[in-house]
Amino acid sequence: MDSFASRSFAALFGIVAALGAAAACSSKSSGGVTAGGTDGGDGSTSDVGATPTDPPGMFHALQAELVATCGGAGGQCHVNGTFLSAPKWLAGPDVYATCRDYPGNIPASNDPLDSKLVTQVVHEGPALITTPDLFDRVRAWVVAEVAARGAKLPATDAIPVKTGSNTYDLSALAGGLTGAKLTFDATSSGKILTIQNMMITAPFAKGLHIEGPFYVIVPASGPTITDTTDGFAGTLDVSSGETKSFFEGTSVLTKWDPAGKLKIVFARFDPVFPDDAGPGVSCANLGAFTASAVPAFKLDLGSGNTCQTCHAGGNASAKSAMDLSLLDSAPASACQQVLHRILGKNPTGSQLIQTPTGAAGGDPSHPVKTVCPTQTTTDAGVQLCTPQAFVDGVTTWINAE
Repeated sequence: MDSFASRSFAALFGIVAALGAAAACSSKSSGGVTAGGTDGGDGSTSDVGATPTDPPGMFHALQAELVATCGGAGGQCHVNGTFLSAPKWLAGPDVYATCRDYPGNIPASNDPLDSKLVTQVVHEGPALITTPDLFDRVRAWVVAEVAARGAKLPATDAIPVKTGSNTYDLSALAGGLTGAKLTFDATSSGKILTIQNMMITAPFAKGLHIEGPFYVIVPASGPTITDTTDGFAGTLDVSSGETKSFFEGTSVLTKWDPAGKLKIVFARFDPVFPDDAGPGVSCANLGAFTASAVPAFKLDLGSGNTCQTCHAGGNASAKSAMDLSLLDSAPASACQQVLHRILGKNPTGSQLIQTPTGAAGGDPSHPVKTVCPTQTTTDAGVQLCTPQAFVDGVTTWINAE
C-alpha cells in the first residue's frame, strides 16, 4: 500500500480478521447484487474512454463493482439505505452524480486524502481497502474528480487539539509568512469540541486575505470528516503584523474524535504585500518627512549600515517589507511605503519604532532591535543598534502627520 492510503489505513491490516462480522453490507459476501439487478442501483458499466481526463468514464467503469461491494444485498446499504439507515451515496437514478456529490466523497478541500471513500475503515460493511484493485480505481477516480475541479486548497497540517491553548503555524501556506499563526483555546467533551478565542496574526512583511475557512476532522480511525457547516463565511483581511479575531472566533464541532486531529482549510489564503498606504493616500506633511524621517533612515546603525542601505535594495526581504529605494529620488513615493508602518495617534506603538528598538510589538526577526548605549555607532565592529536620533526623527514626522 503506498503512502497515499497510509494515513488512515496503517492499522487496518490488524483487524482484517474482523471482516467476517462486517459482511452484512457486502453483496459479494451475501451473493446478492449483480450488475443490472433490481436493487435500485444502476449497474451499467463502460470501459471505453475511462481515462484520468474522463472522470465520468472512470466511474462508470467501476460502478458495477462498487455497487456490488458497498450496496449490500438487495441494495440495503448505500443504495437504498434500509440497513441501519446507511447513507445512500450510491442511490439512483444517476449513481455517478449521487456518488460524486455526496458530501465528503469528493472532498471540499480538493485533497484526495480527505475523501470519505479512501479513508473509510471496516465498519458494518467492508472498507474499500480490503478490495485493493477496486480501492485503487476508486482512488484514481477521486484524484481525477479533484483535478477536474481545481487545485488543492491551502490548509494547515492536521494536528492534535489539546485542552487549553493551541497554535497553528500558518507560515507554510505561502512564501514569506514567517510569524503568521492562528491561536485558540479548546475544550472537549465526548464528540463535542468547543473552540474559542480564535486569533490570527499576520507576518510583518505581508498582510493576509482569507476567504471561507472550514474544518477537516481526521479521526484516529474512520473516514475523514469535512465540516463546512461549522466553518466561516465571508472574508477576513489582516494587516501586516496585526493580530485580530479570526472571524467570529468561536466554533462548536459535534463530530469530534478526542484521539483525532484537526486541520483548517481555506477557500482562499492570499499573502498581501502592503505596497504603500493605499491608493490615493499620501503623506500629509511631506516636508516633515524629508526634514526629519529621511535623515533618520540614513543614520549609521553600526559599521556604516543604515535603514536605507537594506531597505533600498541591499536586502531583498527588507526591501519587500518596506521599500526605501525612492527615498532620495521620489520621497513622496517612499513616504507612502512608510505610512503603513506608523500609528498617527500612537507614535511609540508604530512598527517603524517598535521593530528597530526591539519593543514587544515589533518584528523579532529584524536584524536591528536594540537602542544604542552611550557609545558611538560609527566605530567598526559595534553591534548594530538604533540611535536615539532615529526614534526622535521619525517621531517628529509621525506627530506632524
